[in-house]
Amino acid sequence: MTAVRARDQRKLSSIVAQEITKWIISGTLKAGDALPPEAELCREFSISKPTAREAIDQLSVMGIVKVQQGKQTTVNPLNSLVLEDFFRYAVQTYPEGLYDVVELRRGLETEAAALAAERITEEEATQLRAITGRLREGLYSPAEWLSADYEFHSTIIRASKNRMILQTFNGISEHVRYVQRVCHLQRDMRVPEQDIRLHEAIGESIIARDPNRTRRLMLNHFKWMLPFVAAILSDKSRSDEIF
Repeated sequence: MTAVRARDQRKLSSIVAQEITKWIISGTLKAGDALPPEAELCREFSISKPTAREAIDQLSVMGIVKVQQGKQTTVNPLNSLVLEDFFRYAVQTYPEGLYDVVELRRGLETEAAALAAERITEEEATQLRAITGRLREGLYSPAEWLSADYEFHSTIIRASKNRMILQTFNGISEHVRYVQRVCHLQRDMRVPEQDIRLHEAIGESIIARDPNRTRRLMLNHFKWMLPFVAAILSDKSRSDEIF
């Protein structure tokens, strides 16, 4: 029995949730495993049923467990769903939320691209070449370009081999796609040939395993994108068409 007591002003249910999380981190419980029944949790931690339910609710809100009516509560695989919910709310709450996300992407993807240049596999390099080819072919086709553009950036993220970067990118993926669509629609403000040349250069530098050049090129990509997004958001006639 693991008796727990409230301390440091924390609610008892929060301490129980933390203890259950420790089971998952240690491997005692794995993704897909069912949590012990409520009665067993009550005996294990010497707590009441309402406290046990509140602890499970906290874990559910954090995306750590999956609660289904009439079924056992199970451990979720590590995922970015909580981050997705957070960023969706934050972008709509902060006045400059969308611009902030692009700045976040600048730091995230610049470092990811440099890491990808050091860690990319031959299979991933082949994929990146193929995606860059699709970008060139779909330069004047919105659907084809947007699909390939997202794959281009997500492939670089995966090639970085950094799980935290990947989870954060997944958390903002809805806004990545949105900004890509927004930028692509502003035909009078963008030069398609310039777009593709920069993407091709980034892809080539990653495949050539040149992290320093890759970092500079990705910074240039966002140096162009940030004022572009700012101009769109400040122009009511453009934002009315988008939002």
